[in-house]
Amino acid sequence: KADKNAKAPLPAAKKADIHKNPAPAAAGKLPPVPEEPVLNKQFDDLMVELGMNEDKKKAMIAAWDPAEVQQMKWTMVLQYKGSAKEISSSNPPDHYLPMIKNGKLSNKKCEELRVVLASVPISWISEFVEKNGLGLLFDMISHIHKKSSPSEADVALLGELLRCCKALMNARAGLEAVISVDKSAQVLTRSLDMCDEKLKVVLLETLAALSLLSVPYHGNVLGFLKEKKSKSNNETRLAQLGVFALTNNEELRAAALGMMNALVNTINDLSERAHLRAELGFGAVVSKLRSSGSVKQGSPVDIQLQIYEDTVAFEDLDLLPAFTTDRIDPDEIYSKLSSHVKNTPAQAGFNNLIQHLSLMRVEGRAGQMGFELADRFVSTLVSTPYSHHTVEWARSVCTDFLAGLEGDKKIVGEKLRQAERSIDDILADKSLSESAKVEALQRKCREQAAQIEGLEQNSFGFASGKPPGSSGLSAPPPPPALPGAGDDSGGGPPPPPPMPGDEGGGAP
Repeated sequence: KADKNAKAPLPAAKKADIHKNPAPAAAGKLPPVPEEPVLNKQFDDLMVELGMNEDKKKAMIAAWDPAEVQQMKWTMVLQYKGSAKEISSSNPPDHYLPMIKNGKLSNKKCEELRVVLASVPISWISEFVEKNGLGLLFDMISHIHKKSSPSEADVALLGELLRCCKALMNARAGLEAVISVDKSAQVLTRSLDMCDEKLKVVLLETLAALSLLSVPYHGNVLGFLKEKKSKSNNETRLAQLGVFALTNNEELRAAALGMMNALVNTINDLSERAHLRAELGFGAVVSKLRSSGSVKQGSPVDIQLQIYEDTVAFEDLDLLPAFTTDRIDPDEIYSKLSSHVKNTPAQAGFNNLIQHLSLMRVEGRAGQMGFELADRFVSTLVSTPYSHHTVEWARSVCTDFLAGLEGDKKIVGEKLRQAERSIDDILADKSLSESAKVEALQRKCREQAAQIEGLEQNSFGFASGKPPGSSGLSAPPPPPALPGAGDDSGGGPPPPPPMPGDEGGGAP
């Protein structure tokens, strides 16, 4: 009864609310606002206690009424001081540490600790960490893991313990402590085996953040994810991520994709990244989600899919072989490209592209211009920023492609106008005789004809190998002839790919 009127610890949600609109620290009139330098010092100290950096502080102040900034600062200082003092005095770290150490921390007390960890100042968390509070939490989690048949109460306690660990990570001291504890990666990863979907979301978000922050920690997490769940179950936790990403639970789906992105993107070596993506089946997961039509634009799942697609698009440019000379063996180029797209979502399109290229003319001006236009279009495609919205991306590519052609057309037109002015100058020159004018005109016409022919041949910028607006990559020479295409046996080119709905053969 004595504790009945005591105030409860400030919940994390309410703590966040006071950043936007602080409430009075107590009923009645507030103490007078101190001088500005004193208030600013107190407010800056408070921001440090809250773990808020300069950018967050500026954003919070920008949301306040400019005329009320000083009053809001003072209100926030008073309110937080009161709540922090109350929590720190009524629930110091030493209040919880003996219970954790002896394994006597009940579900109720563990929930209370979670709320406290989300509300206390940095100094409280630092003291908790320095006294090995985090290590003791992981010891309790490990003890639950070792039980052959954990009860519902054990699983519920596990959930609260894991949420305590996540609450600690809101402060830098807690985050660094989690990374430094040797067994934390093992304990957190193995907890995936015995928690429900809601808790899996918490765990995956926590592991993803830790993997991105520390390369050694990433290696530890990846190693434990590759473990088999049990002796009787050959499935690894890593393989489970793809299953989680295709579930109907939107939160779990986004958390699993975020974890997969974190695992892949922390690796610097591109070939190792590609290997891990294949091991995760990441490409197949993304294709299934995109083709399902269930992903809403701008949703957390969509954001994670776009991170994957953007990263792969940039890495593909780095992995492409550099074709800097026409002397490279076409067979070698074709072999490299074929290996590059093998077993990827691009393979079917690549096969169709090769088949269509085999139908193009190769003789005379038509053959030259056809392949040069194809080269120009591919170069524009490579240099245009990727968008997973097909129509939008296609429109951007075509717009850039046509803009380049229009630019070349303007150059030819300007040269023709210069030729007209030169002819007019010759005709208007009274110092020349009629025969001299005829000779000058003939000479000028021959010069202009040669110049125009050169402009027509190079009007798309092919002479330099770097069309205007391109990324500087030049497309490879044509692939080697396909069997039966254009040889002396009389065989013709292969038929074009079947139209949608046709039955029968597909791409070679």
